Amino acid sequence: MTHTIVNFFFSLFLFALLTIPIGLTASQESSDFPAYYVTAKRIEAGEAADVYVIEHQRAAGRKIFPINNPLVVEPPYALWAVAPMAWTSPQSAKVIYTGLLAILMSASFLLTAKIGRLTNRLTLVLLGAALASGPVFEIIRISKPIPLFLFGLVNCIFCLQKKQEVRAGAWLVLCLFKPQEILPFLFFALGNRRFKMIAACAVLGLAVMVLTFPIFGTKGYVNFFSLLSYINVHPELPGTVMMPVLKGQLLRLSVLDHTASVISNVIYGMAILFALGLGWYKRETKNWWVPGAIASFACVAWTIPYMHLYDLIIFIPAICYLLQLLRQKKDRVSFGLALVALSLFMQPIYSVVHYYYLTPQALVDLHFCALLLIGIIAAKEAIVFKDSVSL
Repeated sequence: MTHTIVNFFFSLFLFALLTIPIGLTASQESSDFPAYYVTAKRIEAGEAADVYVIEHQRAAGRKIFPINNPLVVEPPYALWAVAPMAWTSPQSAKVIYTGLLAILMSASFLLTAKIGRLTNRLTLVLLGAALASGPVFEIIRISKPIPLFLFGLVNCIFCLQKKQEVRAGAWLVLCLFKPQEILPFLFFALGNRRFKMIAACAVLGLAVMVLTFPIFGTKGYVNFFSLLSYINVHPELPGTVMMPVLKGQLLRLSVLDHTASVISNVIYGMAILFALGLGWYKRETKNWWVPGAIASFACVAWTIPYMHLYDLIIFIPAICYLLQLLRQKKDRVSFGLALVALSLFMQPIYSVVHYYYLTPQALVDLHFCALLLIGIIAAKEAIVFKDSVSL
């Protein structure tokens, strides 16, 4: 317990050292915080349904920030959570919001170490590697709420280790604001017949939708889906070409937008079916969540149609499981290849690749190649996983 407390405050100290220089140098144009703050103000003013209307959102944003406000694409049942920002000034809200992100990430990394049964030394290695990663850098720079997803996921796995499936499903509600990223794990659980967990997630998720529906109303949901359709034919708005996934790679190869969407959606659907089938195959596995996490995150990451680099933070538990398996099996080739692939997401290599190499003219996305390599290794390990492995 003492080590946990010390590591938690140590990680917060490291986050403070990281966030101060990034926060001082990051511009409002490169941050999504203004979008969330403006959304909070519009919810307060009773204009929640129009936050998904690009022109209205940007016009409202220019009254507070001297920029063209970025889009908000989180679903209505999740976006209500930013409403408390309206109670304070933009400067105070930014400090509080960034602090919450740091706390969520610190707690999540330490809980990841706990579920992976890492030694104190390896826990410090995990903290250092996470803090030096490109995804964490982007989270702080752009102010993305994806640490909330990670916090829900690691708590879900922690509850599964304690055979508490209902609580595990309740924690997964925090992941529903990125449905495309949690669906593979839910389908794996469905194939594994973990109906209690899925039911708990579904019931609580539905309750959240019902309770928040009056804020956005039918019009809010209509506008939300209209925005998604518009983004699908205008991938330049969310910067899809910079996403380290199949769709981004296809766009780099000058594949037509519609064709790229169809291909990536079909492959993603196949990945979902793979997770479902593997879940059924592992239905007698005692520690089913280990191959479930590896298959649902590390394996299928490259197939997700919409996923930015900062979202990769949610794959940390799966990567920890994967590296532990490879190390125990003494599979030096796969372990070495995985480390090489992961190195592309570590500073300073990450910044060189992302900000200097990956111009729109670059035909091959090295981050996509790295995810694809990790996916192949992860698929093999998820399929052959046995309970005899000590994790």
